[in-house]
Amino acid sequence: MSLGILVGVTSCRGSDDSSVTGRLWVSALPRSPRVPVRSFITTKAAKDHAGILIQGSLYRGGYDVFTWKNEADGRVALQYLQDQRRHTLTIEPCTPSRGFHACIDVAGEPTIAGRYQSRKRWVLRRGQGEGDALDVPTLAAAWASLQPDVTEALRESDR
Repeated sequence: MSLGILVGVTSCRGSDDSSVTGRLWVSALPRSPRVPVRSFITTKAAKDHAGILIQGSLYRGGYDVFTWKNEADGRVALQYLQDQRRHTLTIEPCTPSRGFHACIDVAGEPTIAGRYQSRKRWVLRRGQGEGDALDVPTLAAAWASLQPDVTEALRESDR
C-alpha cells in the first residue's frame, strides 16, 4: 500500500496514531552513545510540510532539513533545502518491534530510506513546530524536546 502518507498513515494495528507528521521516528535505539542512528521529525508549514533528518551518534552527527508534498499517486516528493536535491519516496506501514507502537518503511532515497519506529509519547504537542514559514530553529527545538524520552528508552534498553 503506497501512501500519500505524511498526512496520516494507519498502522498494522488499525489506529491513526502512526501519522508521520508531528512524530519522532528512529531507525533504532542505540546500544551505546557511539552507535549511529537516523531519526526524523516532520511538521506542517504554511504551504508545505517540513522536516529534519538527523544522522549520527550522541557524540557526532549531522542533519538535513527538507520539505515534502504529497503527490497524487500516493507518493511523497521530498526536497533537501541545502542542495535542492529532489526525491520521490514511498512510505509503507510495518509491524512495530517490541517497545514501539508504530512502524514505517521508507523507500526511494538512500539517505532517508529504511525502517523507522516510534513510541506513543514521541509526538509534538499541538502547534509545536508548526508555523507560517519554515522555521528551522523551531523544528530542531521540537526534535530536541523529544530527546529525554529517547534517552530514557536508551537506558531501558541497557537493562
